[in-house]
Amino acid sequence: MKPNDIKNYVCGKLHITSATDYAENHTDMTSVANMVLDDLYGSISWKNLGYFGDYKTIDTTGSVMIYEIPSDILNKIKKIDVYLDEWKPLTIRDINDYPDFVFEESWITDKFSNQAPQGFIHGSSLYILSGQISAASPGIRMWYLDFPDAISSMDSTIELAIIKTINTPTGGTMAVGLPRQFHRLLADAIIIDYKEANEIELSKREQNYDNELAKKLNELSPLNTSEEIIADIPSDDGSDY
Repeated sequence: MKPNDIKNYVCGKLHITSATDYAENHTDMTSVANMVLDDLYGSISWKNLGYFGDYKTIDTTGSVMIYEIPSDILNKIKKIDVYLDEWKPLTIRDINDYPDFVFEESWITDKFSNQAPQGFIHGSSLYILSGQISAASPGIRMWYLDFPDAISSMDSTIELAIIKTINTPTGGTMAVGLPRQFHRLLADAIIIDYKEANEIELSKREQNYDNELAKKLNELSPLNTSEEIIADIPSDDGSDY
């Protein structure tokens, strides 16, 4: 569905004419929708940690071991790889893990090798602790999480399921957004917000919103019984537990 479809559904269920009526009796519908979307994106990301995953690269230059991280991904990084003749995962540490740390190339190359590179983030920069670093394009690749941008208007006709374009390691792109099974929940939450503000009784479906959300979140994770725990009743051996 599109934001415009959500708006029309909400207005129909509330028996109001437009988003203007919604705002006059509560607040701006777009603002409410974006607050709900943030909650839904957060719940989806918690359930399926890679759903809103994105990818970005940085070029490296010879012997330089400090690189600025783009501010839009600074606190969203899940994994970092560095190219040291071949791609190696970078183990992220805290600067306090190195009590004798000296930011000098000779100290770094003496303590660390290309086989097990480490690093830490300080300020807005990534410090790479490894052997000699060569120029490479790209030389650093970062896997991070990033929610779709807020919708600009409930009149928008962009499809919510493909609202965000993300990069892939192969150089292509793909689209992600709010999974379709959550679209009605978005509309329901907007309706609930309005009804609660106006002290209107919720329908049975609206009262069951949390359970419906939990059900849809479970649909994001395929069933896996490889680590299933089956409860059993212990036999009665006469012990007094």
